[in-house]
Amino acid sequence: MQTLNNNDALSTMVSHYKYATMRYSSNILDKNCRFSHYNRFRRAWEYIMFFLSLMCFAEITFVYFIYPQLKFVYYIPFFIPDILFAADHFIIRRTLCISGGEIVDDTEKIKKAYGNFLLIIHLISIFPLSWIGIIIKYRHVYLILSLNKMLRITRAYTTFMNINNLLPYMGSFATIIPAFMILLFVTHIFAVIMIIISNAESKPESWTTPYKDRGFTPIMLYITAIYFVLTTVSTVGYGDITPETNVEVITIIFVQIIGVIMHTAIIARMISVFVNTLEQSFITQYKVAQDFMKFKKIDNERRKEVRNFCQYYWETTGATGGVRNLLRNIPKALRTTIKLEMTRPFFDATVSFNALSPGQLAKVAHVIKHITFSPGSYLCKQGEKCNFMLFVGRGIISIIVDDVAIASESCTQSTVHGENQMLLGTNCATSIRALTYVDAWVLYQEDLSNLMRHHGYIRNLMMQSIASAYPVMFDDIANHMLGDIAPKLLLKFRKQNGEVFQNRIPTMRLSESRPRMDMIIQNLSGGETDAGMDSGLRKLDEKEDEEESSTSSSSSYGNSKVRPFL
Repeated sequence: MQTLNNNDALSTMVSHYKYATMRYSSNILDKNCRFSHYNRFRRAWEYIMFFLSLMCFAEITFVYFIYPQLKFVYYIPFFIPDILFAADHFIIRRTLCISGGEIVDDTEKIKKAYGNFLLIIHLISIFPLSWIGIIIKYRHVYLILSLNKMLRITRAYTTFMNINNLLPYMGSFATIIPAFMILLFVTHIFAVIMIIISNAESKPESWTTPYKDRGFTPIMLYITAIYFVLTTVSTVGYGDITPETNVEVITIIFVQIIGVIMHTAIIARMISVFVNTLEQSFITQYKVAQDFMKFKKIDNERRKEVRNFCQYYWETTGATGGVRNLLRNIPKALRTTIKLEMTRPFFDATVSFNALSPGQLAKVAHVIKHITFSPGSYLCKQGEKCNFMLFVGRGIISIIVDDVAIASESCTQSTVHGENQMLLGTNCATSIRALTYVDAWVLYQEDLSNLMRHHGYIRNLMMQSIASAYPVMFDDIANHMLGDIAPKLLLKFRKQNGEVFQNRIPTMRLSESRPRMDMIIQNLSGGETDAGMDSGLRKLDEKEDEEESSTSSSSSYGNSKVRPFL
């Protein structure tokens, strides 16, 4: 299990990102009869189902509009997609997935992650009823009984999202296949429309007239229409077939527009696969790590954890690879500003930092670090010393007392854990375990203590906030956070504030703390330092007071020395 007792936790997660993946076994099924998108056969099945989901529309429009007199014996091959869809219903209910950063391998949880509504629609679309209309040779009955098969378009949507979002499909030329399938589907739809227009108008100058005079059957006309539309969609346009009536010309205009859009999308996708350097860099590391871990024979469970971690980052951050990688590629002058913007809601939810200005919070944001906990790891353990404060931004955690889970919490943008324990230096009262991937920011007590020791104005503001919230424990907190300089600073603090600190602060409400702090800080800024204080610390405090006094006294961001927002 992973605990946050030192900086090793952070380096562990960074190494996870660096070697973030694994290669599944060549078996398409595991021992529990579950599938995985990391298997090449499972990925091929996804492409097949995308094609079959679109083909159901092609089948219905072809039989209803083009060849309604189709014999049942020739309709038998259309039962094959129905059989494959029945098998697909079994497969998708047993395909491992990631939901909220948690690897889902239980059948019931997979159903919930996939969506019961989509599963019901998928089940309804399986039943083959349209053959009844073929037998009785009544095309309207065929169309009505085929309505359930049209629901298969939902499977096309989920397949398309899987192909474009799941990491195993990335970086492969096969990701362009769905675009070509959609192009063929659009070609079929417009070919049917062109034939419908010709039959509806029944004009001698229609584009189908020469072919009907030559005795073309409906199927031959359909093939010719496919050729006509395909050359138009591809913007080739040989000119051997041209629209004749006004309706046909208008339809071909729309065909040309859609053709240009489709070709642009295909070219853009090809460029994205082969030229997108950021995406390719992420995928290259992914594939190299696969080979590395396979060669080193890393434990299969550890490889699964790393692979799931990589997939989680791909889904949540794309090719950027997470906050640390993003900040690494940003100029140093902007890193603190961006970190402050990302962590500002956490500071607002604390007691210690609620009096600091944006410029002062930027100094605190500079020393906090981002960390990601994997499912099953511990953010902290009951009984261990709490020397850090956690700002949890995303994920689900479980609160555990004496090895018994008492509650779970879905973390928001302002969930703070460990402030009181870190200030007092006490042990963790509960254990906190990650149920999903949990993104958090960590502020170590050592870093905060160094900040308070070397930045006098920040220290004074924090001491006022802490004294307002914890008047009884204020001395213990000061001794713990400031160490050997605490007695001198406490003496100075009481000497300069005297009656204000003793009588008024303990009864002060937090909502009233800011104006009281401003008054006390104003007194502090004009006071003298004890003669016994270390001279180097005294000079640093005076310099900080001079540099930051304008920042604290102004409420506008424009007057801050460090701007919190771009």
